[in-house]
Amino acid sequence: MYPRQVSTEPMWYGRYHEGDAVKAYSVVMASRDREISLGHMGLHIHRDHPFIAASPDRLVFEGSDIGLLEVKCSHAFKGKTVDEAAAAPKFCCRVVDELKKITSTTTRCRD
Repeated sequence: MYPRQVSTEPMWYGRYHEGDAVKAYSVVMASRDREISLGHMGLHIHRDHPFIAASPDRLVFEGSDIGLLEVKCSHAFKGKTVDEAAAAPKFCCRVVDELKKITSTTTRCRD
């Protein structure tokens, strides 16, 4: 009934190295005198819109601020540093040295 689970080499690479990336993030933040702690969240389902869900890789706690860490271990950029990968035009992320402030918003789509 359901398709078998898909696993490609890039997917395996990303899952295999996620822990390495989280550890590297902690080391970089500590080297910048940022006192953070990390936690797991699991699947979060929107209370009012249960068809919207997310599963961030980690929660980031810095003082009273809470942020999310989404890890991307791109097979296409293996062997590159974060800064080298982020400088590439086709890379999916950019480097921001702060926790993003999040406010609750609602978006409506019209027919």
